[in-house]
Amino acid sequence: MSEKAVQDRIVGWLKKNEIWVTKVHGGPYQQAGLPDLRIIYRGRSIDVEVKDKGKKPTRLQMATMRKIAAAGGLVNWFDDSDKAIAWLRDRFRTIDSQSSDESS
Repeated sequence: MSEKAVQDRIVGWLKKNEIWVTKVHGGPYQQAGLPDLRIIYRGRSIDVEVKDKGKKPTRLQMATMRKIAAAGGLVNWFDDSDKAIAWLRDRFRTIDSQSSDESS
């Protein structure tokens, strides 16, 4: 599956579930290495880098993802939409359980 197909499936699933997502378009005025998708769920920042099947992020992309994680953001990369959606579902469940614990 191509990167675009993987990304389109993830974005479609998020939008169907009314979860905010935007595609990060790289350009000359933007920091290089940012993940492809920015998701906000219940106030938490989640970033996802999408790759063609069998491809891996560049060293710059990996370094940027480590910085995002060190700053408290949730971040991962995928070359498979089913794995990405499963990971996102798990993160959303964790965030939901933390939110219900905080409101108790």
